[in-house]
Amino acid sequence: MENQEKYLSTGQIMDFLEISRSTVYRLMAKGMPNIRVGAMHRFPVNQVVGWLEKENNGTAPNGQSPRGGTNHALPTAPSPEPSDAKL
Repeated sequence: MENQEKYLSTGQIMDFLEISRSTVYRLMAKGMPNIRVGAMHRFPVNQVVGWLEKENNGTAPNGQSPRGGTNHALPTAPSPEPSDAKL
């Protein structure tokens, strides 16, 4: 059987990647694979995942691996500086 690419709508890619619509459009402007079908965009899942891995060194914009699971190589937020305020 032939391996066919699955295409997602904008809403589906938002859910799949757990990102906002504005982030989808920002990623499209950076070159995320998509095609236009009439007035709508469709996203080839395997190509998007590959592109995100290449662009983000293996991490999706939400800090998770696009194929599921947390990527533990992500930097963590710095700890807050101790306060100099006196009680």
